[in-house]
Amino acid sequence: MISTIIKEELEKYITNKNNITLYHYSSLNQDEILLSPDKFGKNYFTKNDERTSGKKRIFFYVTPEEKERFFMNSNLYKADVNVNEIYDLKKDYNNFIYTAKGNNNGALSFDMLFEMILQNGYKGIFYMVSGRSIVIWFEQILVTKVDKETSTVR
Repeated sequence: MISTIIKEELEKYITNKNNITLYHYSSLNQDEILLSPDKFGKNYFTKNDERTSGKKRIFFYVTPEEKERFFMNSNLYKADVNVNEIYDLKKDYNNFIYTAKGNNNGALSFDMLFEMILQNGYKGIFYMVSGRSIVIWFEQILVTKVDKETSTVR
């Protein structure tokens, strides 16, 4: 999953209130949705990710324009979270990647990586994969529907 570590800085997405807006696509059509990591692995989009790590999580885009084609007809939702709740994997100040590899005979254990990050008080992880800026979130989160979507498909 984390095949390419982010090349951009998380800070460029922060608002003046130290928040970052996360975007999620869903086939549901409601004003608000309470997303839960318990749904992880139960749909087509997360089956492959479940093979990498069984740690339940929710996927968000940092910019809605980076959505994948299979979300073409989905509704866009957003949530604002404090950026201090998200671990920036590019900077990896705490050397979690190195530790997760060292404790697993040199192979990166995503379960171990995620657990270390969560144990340090973070609720999400920021990284880049396939040219997209992604945040994975490990707790329930309320998202609100975005009325007008202007995003493009890459």
